[in-house]
Amino acid sequence: MKTRIEEVVQDIVSSFEEMAEIVLSQLTRLDKYMSGNSNIPLEKLRAEIVENENKRVAIGINPQESLLEFQKILMSAGGQIT
Repeated sequence: MKTRIEEVVQDIVSSFEEMAEIVLSQLTRLDKYMSGNSNIPLEKLRAEIVENENKRVAIGINPQESLLEFQKILMSAGGQIT
């Protein structure tokens, strides 16, 4: 069974992985938009960029909350990880 600290660390890693995937997807779409090298109409590409940005903003809260919880756990354990 995982300890609470292991769960929090896994949440942090998962959140950052998801955030990285969204940011990379956003950059890819932006590159297509800027270069004009896409078969997707510009309006649809813009809509996808906005939708992705909304996902990124929503996910952006989770890593911060997990990091704060990680800090609280460390403080209650006297700063030692076993």
